Amino acid sequence: MIKKFYFKSNEILFYLFPIFIVFSNFLANFTVFYLAILGTILLFKNENSFIKNKIVYILLLFWLYISIRSFFSSEIIYSLKSSILLIRYFLFFIAVTFIIEKEKRIIKNFTIILSVFFMVLFIDSFYEFFSGKNLFGYQENVRFRISSFFDGRFVLGSYVSKMVLLLIVLLGYFFQQNSKPIFIFISLISLIVILLSGDRAAFGLFLISLLSIIFLVNYDFFNINKKVIFFISIFVVLLSAFLLSESFKHRFFYKTLSDIKSADKIIYFSKGHQSHWQTSIKMFEDSKLFGKGPNMFRKLCDDPKYNSGPKSCSTHPHNYYIQLLGETGIIGFLLLFSVYLIIIFELIRQFFHVYIKKTIFFNFGQLAIISLTFANFWPLITTGNLFGSFNLNLIIFPLCFYHFLKSKD
Repeated sequence: MIKKFYFKSNEILFYLFPIFIVFSNFLANFTVFYLAILGTILLFKNENSFIKNKIVYILLLFWLYISIRSFFSSEIIYSLKSSILLIRYFLFFIAVTFIIEKEKRIIKNFTIILSVFFMVLFIDSFYEFFSGKNLFGYQENVRFRISSFFDGRFVLGSYVSKMVLLLIVLLGYFFQQNSKPIFIFISLISLIVILLSGDRAAFGLFLISLLSIIFLVNYDFFNINKKVIFFISIFVVLLSAFLLSESFKHRFFYKTLSDIKSADKIIYFSKGHQSHWQTSIKMFEDSKLFGKGPNMFRKLCDDPKYNSGPKSCSTHPHNYYIQLLGETGIIGFLLLFSVYLIIIFELIRQFFHVYIKKTIFFNFGQLAIISLTFANFWPLITTGNLFGSFNLNLIIFPLCFYHFLKSKD
């Protein structure tokens, strides 16, 4: 009885996890820890053959390295909380993968819940854009931005860009005959919602994901003519948005130009990002091999030794690779970057199979998850905190479905 209740509770938390991410960081993080317990049980029962691959081994080595590095940081306990506890996501990954593959009804129920939630989220986003407040009555005080159910936290675009591809893939799995129109319709709606959110980084990330999928998907899904048509559709949506809406034009064009001009070089994106990155680089130069310790940027950015001006400090330097250099040094940087190189290599193999051999290497679902991960870690874009739970929840959760999608090829 207790065992049945325990597994049922894991299933329910799995269903609600994407909703928890929106409404409660506490509940989302509680779910990760709760499911990690199941992951631990499964690990010791050896029900985890799907984790035996080189990427998982490299990530575990990265976790071991940063955990050891935390013991030599200036604030050991604080740094350890950000490093050693990351193992929960490995265990969470095992648990979610197990739940997904346990029974078909589970993935079906989850797809229904996720579909309904995204429909409500999209309706609320459009409602807030046109009325000035969301369905709960929350009114945004910042011009040219909407936050929907996030109530003032401007992460709507980030959430949609990282989660909606999972919805598209699952709907395509259950409605295979309609997978193409599902992909086109939801992708274009999502692109509009991200534009409404005013999140430029999320817009760039989602565009990279979409273009990677369209370019690399096999001809059985999209032939060359349909790929060209979809590229044109994206262009038309973007052009219409910039021509018809002053808020889009201001946020994505004028504001971007202004931010870039404020920085010394175009690669910094803005004066604030320039200060963050320069501060992190100074930390790296002070300890090139090991960095200053995981998540220590916020603790050291005010130190005169690293400070790079009035906008030097933040919770993180807003770029994964700059953060890795400053906090984990060359060793940590190379470990994680090697995973990104493996992903790039896999996408190159997909290109070879699609355009040279005319065969299928990755199915649509696999390609979507890999393309999303490729975009998530794109080097030339502003990002969240690599050790932040909100960010990791959005990155890790879609990856949990990869093995399921691979087995359905």
